[in-house]
Amino acid sequence: MYRSKIPPTDDGGNKGEKKVAWTTHVMAQTAHLSRETYLVSITRDTIIYLIFWINLTFICLAMISPYMYHMTDAIRSQLADQKFKSEFDTMTFNEIRTVSDFWYYMERLYPKVIFSNNLFDEEDDTKSKFDVGILYVNKLIGVPTIRQVTVRNNSCTTHPRFRRAFLVCYDSYHSGSISTHDLPTLGVVGPEIEAFKWQSEDDLEGTSYIGRVATYDGSGFFTKLGRSQHTTTRTISRLKYGMWVRRETRAIFVDTTVYNPNMNLFTNILIVFELPPTGGVLPNIYFRTMKLIRYFTILDHIVLGCEIVFFCFVLFYLAEEIREVIFLKFYYFNQITNYIDVLIVVTSLAYFICILYQHIVVTALMEKVGKSITQYNSFAKVSRNEMVIKNVQAVCLFVATLKLFQFINIDKTMRHLTRTIKRSAKDVLGFSIMFLLIFVSFAELGYLIFGTQVPAFSGFGVSMFTLLRTILGDFDYAEIEKAHRILAPIYFILFIFLVFFVLINMFLAIISDTYSDVKTEMDVAPTQIERISFWRRGLYNFFTDCGCGACTPRAMVKMNDDNATVENIVLILRGCGYSKLDIDTFLARYKIEKNADARVRDVALLIDALKGSFGETESATKKESAEPRKSSVTGQNIAPIIPMDEFVGQQQRLDKIEAVMAVISDKLEALLKRLNSLESVRKY
Repeated sequence: MYRSKIPPTDDGGNKGEKKVAWTTHVMAQTAHLSRETYLVSITRDTIIYLIFWINLTFICLAMISPYMYHMTDAIRSQLADQKFKSEFDTMTFNEIRTVSDFWYYMERLYPKVIFSNNLFDEEDDTKSKFDVGILYVNKLIGVPTIRQVTVRNNSCTTHPRFRRAFLVCYDSYHSGSISTHDLPTLGVVGPEIEAFKWQSEDDLEGTSYIGRVATYDGSGFFTKLGRSQHTTTRTISRLKYGMWVRRETRAIFVDTTVYNPNMNLFTNILIVFELPPTGGVLPNIYFRTMKLIRYFTILDHIVLGCEIVFFCFVLFYLAEEIREVIFLKFYYFNQITNYIDVLIVVTSLAYFICILYQHIVVTALMEKVGKSITQYNSFAKVSRNEMVIKNVQAVCLFVATLKLFQFINIDKTMRHLTRTIKRSAKDVLGFSIMFLLIFVSFAELGYLIFGTQVPAFSGFGVSMFTLLRTILGDFDYAEIEKAHRILAPIYFILFIFLVFFVLINMFLAIISDTYSDVKTEMDVAPTQIERISFWRRGLYNFFTDCGCGACTPRAMVKMNDDNATVENIVLILRGCGYSKLDIDTFLARYKIEKNADARVRDVALLIDALKGSFGETESATKKESAEPRKSSVTGQNIAPIIPMDEFVGQQQRLDKIEAVMAVISDKLEALLKRLNSLESVRKY
């Protein structure tokens, strides 16, 4: 443990301490400064951090509106929940499984939803084209687009025995299988012909996408659909009959952006159809509702002011962390809380940088959209940046809220949790290794047994999450029983017994035992000035200086300093060799309650009584020491009082006897070891 070169004073004051211009609570605690210095610094840091946390919370929550969810839910109900007529029956978006279902969805439902309020034909006045969108209030920005990515032929290897029968082989989508060759048009003419030409990610201003099967880049075969229902339906039909979707297609992306002028919200809609090498279609749809125009209303400008204050706080905490590193040097990295502080500063700086970058990008994009709202403008990068900002913002607020635990330890009860977690960290780490081994083994077993038939075990990661849900009681036993009637019950019973009944109870036992130990140690530990008592005294002094001392509640004056005096008395008596019974008798003699708050008058009476007892004559002391004393509580005899010089002499003689006995014990132990070795030699 790092020790400051400036030792703390014995009386708990600031005498002998070097005055530091700015001392944080971490510096005061790690450098072992006085209790008063620590309480002053922790109080100041608590007030500053609460202002910082409230400011950050307001920024994060002010930019999120409940209407974002309502807007997303309204659009989802139109694009994902509505039924459309397929070749044989009606279905919803999530029930799409074939390429034919995909074309029926794009022809019969998608244009109808996107242009639900387009009451004019394409040949009408161009002003009517601005009044198109979803549910009459979500206006279409630009034009919808469609893009696909493909792989080249012979990107995979066919087994030699089947090469004559199967002449083509299309691998899954990855960097080594991407096809950059143009597709045959098969008679398609007009503007749709651009859909058969490959374009790079930079040309399309696209972004990569992590799907359920693979990760896809922003390149591919791209075209615009149109600003009316008629044009969009016609373009989709020409792509369909021109065989735009082929065997080498691995994913199709339909991108649409709408704007709600009532709430100043944008929603980027990304519809994805993955075509894995195994066949079929895996549909998915994403809604990114965001507030791109950040500073528009009065509340938005208030948020702007709070963001400026937030940036000042970030610079302040950055300077504070640098100061702590300089002051504590390598001992700064011995505390976990310091890593949390660094994480808060890093995420805050990242959040601020992302906001500046997004503001620049959005401003340039809005200028393009304002010039012509009917032209195509890519919102892919803007929406991705907005999701990154929200993620960084969420992590920053989460870590900042966790740090509040460091400031709420205002008394013993609140310190129980933090000390229990810190004390049980090693035991929990050892338990986690054992739990992880058993958990991973069950995940592998479930993946290998049920992976080909049960969706919940279709992948190793999916299997682990399925087992986590099983611990919480969310499982489908009938599904795994259908997959294997013999191994399913054995697997289920073993998992429940080992994980639920054994490991979980072991974890609870570790936490419970550690909590009991911490509570016992804190109960018997010497009492220090608590933060809440320090704050009460500070508030009382503040109200007294303001002339409101008479109106101050008496509970605010109650302090733990006097109670600490009683504890010090008890510790002194224990150090002198008195038993618990003698200490209780001593306190009862001077009418001091051990668990009550000692008053100044009680301490004064105790000092006067002690002075009077030591002021008696030596003969009276010897006479009193020769006579046996009886306890006022139990009535039993108490050992006579021994003079100090005699007590010191006896203590020295006892120390010499203990040293001699230790030497004799070591020699006897060495002799016994030698005799044992001789006896073992005789046996051989």
